[in-house]
Amino acid sequence: MKEPIANNTIIKHNALIEASYRLSLNEIRLILYGISLINPLKKDFPTEISVDISKFANLFNTDKNGLYSDLKKSILRKFWNREFSYKLDNNEIRLSRWLDQVDYCDKKGYIKIYFSERIKPLLCSLSRNFTTFYLSRVANFKSIHSIRIYEIIIMHLNRSQENGKCLIPISIEDLKKKLSLEKEYPRFSNFRLKVLEKAKNEINKYSDIKLSYKVEKLGRTPVNISFTTARKKTEEDFKKAELDLLNKDVKEKERRTNHKPIHYSSTSVTTLDTSLQSILNNLEKNID
Repeated sequence: MKEPIANNTIIKHNALIEASYRLSLNEIRLILYGISLINPLKKDFPTEISVDISKFANLFNTDKNGLYSDLKKSILRKFWNREFSYKLDNNEIRLSRWLDQVDYCDKKGYIKIYFSERIKPLLCSLSRNFTTFYLSRVANFKSIHSIRIYEIIIMHLNRSQENGKCLIPISIEDLKKKLSLEKEYPRFSNFRLKVLEKAKNEINKYSDIKLSYKVEKLGRTPVNISFTTARKKTEEDFKKAELDLLNKDVKEKERRTNHKPIHYSSTSVTTLDTSLQSILNNLEKNID
């Protein structure tokens, strides 16, 4: 079985980031686990993903007791038939399924899932229009919506040229469509509490970015959300800042050390003194 690539990196085509679908927490974790085994730079697409229960549990900080049964139930009950839709370059909408095949063995306690060949262009041989993040950034999330919103935010943040800061406006209708919540939470207050607030809290607590948002209304009706996000300062950022300050201090000391005082000749001093005396005499005449 292939090991996850360095740092469990997740790389997806942006069409998949913005796709419309809904999954359970275990289902999206299975997808993320599988994607972490794929090298997006290679042409070969490993559709067969063997799920190592112990590694899966460690990766998502969850108890492995009963995990095999939970994952198997998730796959066989709903995940097997799950669909997602996304927009093609020509603006057509494509409807596809995640899986082609599932193998499992209760006695040995293993599960194999097979990604559909049709999603290969969204996960493999990517050279443009893709988003990258570390799986560890979302591993502790307990809400599927937190993961989806994080992915959307990171996609925009990675595109931004504003030194790690980004303002992301999105209509509530569009966001609900991406999360497949069009028919749920008719009251915005419930959507805000169950989806937006939970996502904001989990992203701010566990991930590498800070997130806030404002709701824009048309009259009394909420219509848009403006997300504001920035990358958190890491230990590496602080070390770099300290090094920059140290270099600046060293340069300032060198400047002072190499500074040469200006030496005036006696003639220059006499001329300057005469000029100043002349100015003072003129001032006294004007005052009189």
